[in-house]
Amino acid sequence: MTAYACDAVADVSFALAALPVELARLAPTVPALQLVLVLASAADATQSMFGTTGPSGQRSQELWKQAALIGVDVLYLSLLGRQSATAGDLLEYWSQQNDTSNADDSL
Repeated sequence: MTAYACDAVADVSFALAALPVELARLAPTVPALQLVLVLASAADATQSMFGTTGPSGQRSQELWKQAALIGVDVLYLSLLGRQSATAGDLLEYWSQQNDTSNADDSL
């Protein structure tokens, strides 16, 4: 999964906003925090290779942000009683959040 994330960072046509969902769909049974590790590892590898400036540096910063936000989502799921959340649980949670957001948008 980390190689997939690194490839996504390198491909400027790939919309990084979709990466967490894609990773979760690729491996729905892995622990949810593994997505954080994958994104952080890909961000670190990209910055080590290409630096923190330029397109790759900017895209790696996006991965750091995504990793942090997923960590918050995992914590929230644990507060709801899902201490062993999987990537599939995150997909379900994100889907519910999108449904709620879309309903709010129509108000």
